[in-house]
Amino acid sequence: MRSVLVAAALLGIAACGPHESQPAQTAGFAVSVSPGVAGEPNVIRITPGSSAGAVDAVVLDMPEMPMPRKPLRVTRMSEGAYEVDGVQFSMAGTWRVRVLEHGRTLASAEIVVR
Repeated sequence: MRSVLVAAALLGIAACGPHESQPAQTAGFAVSVSPGVAGEPNVIRITPGSSAGAVDAVVLDMPEMPMPRKPLRVTRMSEGAYEVDGVQFSMAGTWRVRVLEHGRTLASAEIVVR
């Protein structure tokens, strides 16, 4: 019985540790979120494909509850890699990330926040 409790405790600790979502692949882009937890600071990483335009912003919303959102500025980390740091999701669930170039949607991907 003790070994079962120890194993359950270790699994619980592992589940609370750092987490990065599996990248969502869409229209030549990979989008991931880390740690993917509502109410905590998150980092969204965007890796466009070679034929994609320059990413300058993202818009986040929940597909089930669409509402107007302000675009968030991205930071270019390196050639073909962008981040949005300090994103606070208001609730757990599926969020849509729209990747923008000069206000035009280049791609849209869904990520899961717990």
